Amino acid sequence: MRYVIANWKMYPQRREDALRIFGDTVAMMGAMRGIRVAICPPFVWLPVVSSLAKSTVWLGAQDSGWADEGAFTGEISPTMLKNIGCRLVIVGHSERRTHVAESQEIIRKKTVATLRAGLFAVLCVGEQQREGEWEKEILEQTRSAIADIAQDNIQRLLIAYEPVWAVGTGKADSPKDTVTSILLVRRVLKDKFGAAAAEQMPVLYGGSINAQNIHGFAVEPEIGGFLVGHGSLDAGEFSKIVMAARLKEET
Repeated sequence: MRYVIANWKMYPQRREDALRIFGDTVAMMGAMRGIRVAICPPFVWLPVVSSLAKSTVWLGAQDSGWADEGAFTGEISPTMLKNIGCRLVIVGHSERRTHVAESQEIIRKKTVATLRAGLFAVLCVGEQQREGEWEKEILEQTRSAIADIAQDNIQRLLIAYEPVWAVGTGKADSPKDTVTSILLVRRVLKDKFGAAAAEQMPVLYGGSINAQNIHGFAVEPEIGGFLVGHGSLDAGEFSKIVMAARLKEET
């Protein structure tokens, strides 16, 4: 199974645009063997578009709190997200780490809480720059985030490798180097969960993916899907990305 996940970030600004983009995307997605598509709009649009979600297109959230309930002003729990129709949550995105200083401890707690609520967790890891001890950065982020995950929850755990220097810059990583980084992630997964589980767990790529460069990544069997940012805000562009991932998965 490959996953193609749309991260709308802080777009769009208007309700009618959210409905239009979500509706157009759903309309373009037919039954697809071996591909799971999800769209993650900003929190305010989740209840607005939830009725448009179908079995072919899941609804997801860009973040979640780590507590089920309590005195956490401004936070949203995984249970709340599940109750409005969300199926997955992006955890530890590089922009959360950078702009709101999310720590490794917080990311670890959010990952566990998301899985505990019965949602899929899309855990993001990746180096700031491809220099120095960048491999160590990937290994440590992954190791810390999965430390408290129980073996019986890993069926809903996805890893998204997103080199920070490629996110939103228009400069995607190379497919070859992406595979090298994914193998680093799998090394940690193997140590924690065993070889069989590590091989089956999807590791996605995210970082300036678009309809023009997707094909070089799609042919790599180690890449278990894609986390797509700005390219997902245009239904036509996003459908081309999904189609490229789908055709390779079905061959």
